[in-house]
Amino acid sequence: MLHELSHIHLRQYLGNWRYVTGIPSWFTEGLATFVSGGAGAGRVSEEDAKTSILSGSHLLPHSTGQYFQRQETVGDLRFGSFAFYRQSIMFVTFLEKTDPAGFQNVVEAILSGQEFETVWEPVYGASVADLWATFKRNL
Repeated sequence: MLHELSHIHLRQYLGNWRYVTGIPSWFTEGLATFVSGGAGAGRVSEEDAKTSILSGSHLLPHSTGQYFQRQETVGDLRFGSFAFYRQSIMFVTFLEKTDPAGFQNVVEAILSGQEFETVWEPVYGASVADLWATFKRNL
């Protein structure tokens, strides 16, 4: 239930169009899975997700929403979308643990209407792509 409430909360603040086109699904699903304690990630373990990421079968860390392709798929078909959710929560958790106050600032900036792709550099000193690269190196 918390998972879906997270989506509703973001949609109410941003409006449906901005939610879909402005925020990439790795973030919306990762945040929803994060706040719900893992709901959505199913039977995919962190170890399975780590193995997939390191083998190149991973989500695409877009910095904007994708209207016609809302959920990027992960190539490991044994797990389907569960792998996407697990990888998303792992990345969101990494961002939150790297700088808890900064992550809160990012979420608040997004909720206040700032562009998703522009909120990362001032807080983390890096783009989403750079943060993903650091995340992968730390696996």
